[in-house]
Amino acid sequence: MRRCVIMLAALGGLAGCSPRPRAPDLDGQARALFDAARHRQNDLLLPQIDPQIRGKDTPAALADMERLLPYDDPLRRNVLSTHKWIDAAGLNAELVDEYEFPDGREVLVRLQLRRVPGQTQYLVDTFRTVTETAAELAVNDFTLAGKNAAQYSFLVMMLGALWTSLAGVLVVSRRRGLRRRYLWIAASLLSVGNLQMNWATGGVAFTLWWVQPLGVAATRGVSHFAPWILSVSFPVPALLIIAGILARPGGWRRRKPASGAARPTL
Repeated sequence: MRRCVIMLAALGGLAGCSPRPRAPDLDGQARALFDAARHRQNDLLLPQIDPQIRGKDTPAALADMERLLPYDDPLRRNVLSTHKWIDAAGLNAELVDEYEFPDGREVLVRLQLRRVPGQTQYLVDTFRTVTETAAELAVNDFTLAGKNAAQYSFLVMMLGALWTSLAGVLVVSRRRGLRRRYLWIAASLLSVGNLQMNWATGGVAFTLWWVQPLGVAATRGVSHFAPWILSVSFPVPALLIIAGILARPGGWRRRKPASGAARPTL
């Protein structure tokens, strides 16, 4: 499973978004390249590899990749991402696709192609595949089984951050005589900084300049190879608001009714 770490970098930002439209000719070449690889048709593959990177070891490298690819036709194909850019070398395209096969295996394919000025066909710069079984992909599902203390602690942090934000809203809503109440409520719901955890591996990353509503989030990319990413931010505004209100006379008590207001009777 660790082999797909590099491939997952190509999937960044896919959670909750739709892939960009892909030109039919580019999509057709991507599908044809993968079909040639899984059918071991190196006579079709080799001429499409950029001569600058093609060497005497290329056939052996292709054979190592092809041994892991299912030969049967895939059940379905998911277009995950398409990225195109222009540089001094020409027009570049990076394509990421996912294939599901009848035997339960799935293949993640990353192609980087380049078309030099004056040419009509792209040449292959990078061709990488990751093949996993359903059991191997199950590590990306959200489950509490088999996790370590750090992962359980992260869940506790998420619950604490959410509870603190909601407590800030409650304190603001009950504070008597507070002006611009809705602005204070909105501030209580915001958290700063961002600590993210890859739920499959337990790896963490931190971003300082970040603002997040409610302080918690959980996302997963559109690919089965993508793990759940949990994130927690720090409810500093809510903590400051709670501390400021509780330090004032009257604390968080509910507002008193106006002196002339009628009281309900039985």
